[in-house]
Amino acid sequence: MANQESEWLDKSLEAIFEFLNSNGFACLLTPENDPILRSRHLMIGLGQDAKNREYILKINFLLVPKPADIGLEELPFSEKAFMQFVVALPFKGKEKHGQELLRMMAQLNATIEIPGFGCNEVLSELHFRYVYFSYESRLHKAWLLTLIVYIRALLDFFGSWIEEVALGHITVDEIAAKWKNADIKDFPTLLKSLNP
Repeated sequence: MANQESEWLDKSLEAIFEFLNSNGFACLLTPENDPILRSRHLMIGLGQDAKNREYILKINFLLVPKPADIGLEELPFSEKAFMQFVVALPFKGKEKHGQELLRMMAQLNATIEIPGFGCNEVLSELHFRYVYFSYESRLHKAWLLTLIVYIRALLDFFGSWIEEVALGHITVDEIAAKWKNADIKDFPTLLKSLNP
C-alpha cells in the first residue's frame, strides 16, 4: 500500500473513531502495521446478545485495484477504497447442520434490505459482512450511524435464530411455519412469539 493511500485511510479511520467515540460508542483503533490483521481496524462494541456475549463490529478499508492492475484502461474517476463492516457471530455451528444453516442465510439475505449473513468455512466463522463503496470523498455521518444501528438490529432479530439452526435445534421449515402462523398486527408480540 502506497504511503499516500495509507495515510488517507489512517486519517479516515481516525476521523470515524473520533466521531463514533463522541457519540457514545466504545471504540478501539488497532495499531498501524498490525502483524495479525495486516491493516488497521476500528473495533466498535455493539453490546451483548441475549446470552451476554459481545458483538464487536470491525471496520477497515480495502483498496480498490488500479485499473491497470486488472487489465483495464484508466477510468475517469479517482481511486477510492471499499469500506468493510464485519461482525463475527459469537457462536459456531455443527458441521452436520451446515446445509440447513446455508439455506437459512440464503433466505435471510434474499429478504433483508442489506444482505450480509455468511460463513467462512476455512475459519469456521459465522458473520455479518457488508462492504460499501463510494466515489465521494466524504462519509455521511447520519448514514454511518444508521448502518451501525441497522446491523445491530439484524443481529438482535436474527442472531438467535441462526444459532438455533446452526446447532440443529430448529429447521428453516419450522421457522417458516412459525412466521406463517404468527399474528403480524402486534409486532412486539410477534417478536416475542418468534423467539426460539
